[in-house]
Amino acid sequence: MRAFDACCRRENALPIIDGHAAFSIAPDDDGHSARREMTTTSHWTASDGTQLHYRYDDFTDPWQEAPLVVLLHPGLGSSLRLFGWVPHLARRYRVLRPDIRGHGKSQPGPDDTLTHDRLALDLIELLDHFGVRRAHVMGSSAGGMVAGRT
Repeated sequence: MRAFDACCRRENALPIIDGHAAFSIAPDDDGHSARREMTTTSHWTASDGTQLHYRYDDFTDPWQEAPLVVLLHPGLGSSLRLFGWVPHLARRYRVLRPDIRGHGKSQPGPDDTLTHDRLALDLIELLDHFGVRRAHVMGSSAGGMVAGRT
């Protein structure tokens, strides 16, 4: 908890409070103030029709482009397991934390088969969904094995 406190007391760092999304007020394209969600959760559909869940944390300055970091959790976990990294990364990077299929809030898929190749394809499709060509990908245990295949 000490590292989290130190990070969030840093100038301009905004915490996630009681599990609710933090937000900032930033000008929109017309120069008007607009609320920008800094932590969002959503689902997307993989090529085999499976609904997969992700969490997206963006505490970067909205007027600057920031690289994307993808954090892949170990087996029998979820994207929540990697929350401790968010305060350390989300001021400089956009952080994407997917729930791999069959874990967290993601569906298992039509045949319930988990292979590293299918999980790597899910990651590539998620990056396509976000419209990014490059990202830093890090994983823990099984997540690391998936990261190595992309």
